[in-house]
Amino acid sequence: EVTAVTGSSCTNVYLSAGDGMWTFARRPDQETNAESSVGVRGFFQREVCKTMSYVKDGTSNTIALSEGKVPVIKDTDIIADGGVALVGTINSSVANAKGARDVCLSNGYNATDKTRVSTVASSWRGRIWSNGRASESWFTTTLAPNSISCAAGDGSHAYGTFSPSSYHTGGVQVLFADGSIHFVSNTIDVGSFSMPQVAEGKSNFGVWGALGSMVGGESKSL
Repeated sequence: EVTAVTGSSCTNVYLSAGDGMWTFARRPDQETNAESSVGVRGFFQREVCKTMSYVKDGTSNTIALSEGKVPVIKDTDIIADGGVALVGTINSSVANAKGARDVCLSNGYNATDKTRVSTVASSWRGRIWSNGRASESWFTTTLAPNSISCAAGDGSHAYGTFSPSSYHTGGVQVLFADGSIHFVSNTIDVGSFSMPQVAEGKSNFGVWGALGSMVGGESKSL
């Protein structure tokens, strides 16, 4: 059960931002953080109209949507229930991380620690979805399904990496750009954690990253 919030609606359907770490979901002309501007690789991008011709990797190889949990209580981040761990403010260690996933994983929120509760503002996950911010209604193919999510910043303006999540055992249901629905396992190949994100070319994040990118030049499939 999700608690009611005045003036707020909820959704458990999230948009794919592709394989970019620390995505923000700004318009391209607003984006000043080079590590976030790679969001152009994903199927959705804020205030950008894309046709199927944008999907260079093929619609059957590109993820568009996923299911996702909604934190049970607004303004309380419970990682196991769809919340987002707070990495900290945008600083040199985050902004210069070049998409390194261990910046998220090394901040006390490892794969087995998903129950930490913190009262940070970046917990509007699944709410005010029409605002179009990454922390509210997007996911990234950077960490495996049902992994932790991490935000750097405050509230809906947080940069972050946001994993899709579900109450299914072992994975999540995702919708591909061709309209097909597939179950993606939590154990899908995500590449080496020492590799950074890329702005162009093949994703460094394994099959999962390749499925999130629509312009990577890969033909990866499940």
